[in-house]
Amino acid sequence: IFDKEIRGEEYISRIRLYPYDSGEGSTRSQACDVSRSGSSRVVERCSEPLDFAGEVLIGDLLKNNYEAGTLTSEAVVANGNYTFDLSGTDIVDGNGNFVGLTPDTEYGPFDGTFESSIKMGIDRMTISLSSILENGDESSIPVAAEFSLQRRVDDLFTASLGYSYGEEDDYDFISDAIGIGVGGDAQAFLLEYAVTEEELANENDELSTIEVERGSWTIYRTGVTLGGDEQSVLSQIVTRTEYEQGDEEEACGLNDRNKLSAATPDDPDEGCDAVAYLTVRGALVGTIREERENVFVARFVDGTWMIIGD
Repeated sequence: IFDKEIRGEEYISRIRLYPYDSGEGSTRSQACDVSRSGSSRVVERCSEPLDFAGEVLIGDLLKNNYEAGTLTSEAVVANGNYTFDLSGTDIVDGNGNFVGLTPDTEYGPFDGTFESSIKMGIDRMTISLSSILENGDESSIPVAAEFSLQRRVDDLFTASLGYSYGEEDDYDFISDAIGIGVGGDAQAFLLEYAVTEEELANENDELSTIEVERGSWTIYRTGVTLGGDEQSVLSQIVTRTEYEQGDEEEACGLNDRNKLSAATPDDPDEGCDAVAYLTVRGALVGTIREERENVFVARFVDGTWMIIGD
């Protein structure tokens, strides 16, 4: 086992690695939360087991976690992301390469810094509104609207706004798959936007952090006439923008318009990769890209295209 303890946190984070199973050809692992009981430690809960292919030793796993940055990084509740410094210890060498940990040895405490301090700290906020509209024929139409925001860190967030209405007898259910109300006579709209960070490795296994912005506009309509028949139609516009923050290219995306993005490692001339996908009834029908500065071009699967805006 390997325990990582952060002062002020309720639980100790434990990695539990089981012996290699030669019959299955895999090594089983679990992540556990451990509480303190005097000088003892008590396992409170563990994740579902995860199987690694082949034989994996705890030293190998810790080395991979160190190189990925997870060993030296911890999200502290109501504060932010805390990164601690292992330099000057026998855990790493003078060049910052991982050397290893001695079993049954307690290390630390370590000095470090907050890198993504929380300025707002909303774990999740949800506002739900519902009402019943009376129709002229004495029937009723339920209307539902919901807004959700998750923003644990100032610059990273997920927001959604949904609106649905339909005849009471035909308003079937809220679909978990698409997050909106569907039914025989329901109408629904859902707007979502998320800003996250992802770690990318190049051909030299060097890690870089990119910011990713994903948006979607989902429309569910019934009573749409297609081919002479009334049908239900689900259409979506999905956008994805990614960039590495830096000072070589112009601002990219919506979240960081006041910042600069860096050129991507694979293409030094292009620091911003942004595309929007248009789908109707699950099929891709077109894409939208900024093909030149401030020139957005929509291209469709039938070969036609159009310029959006000036």
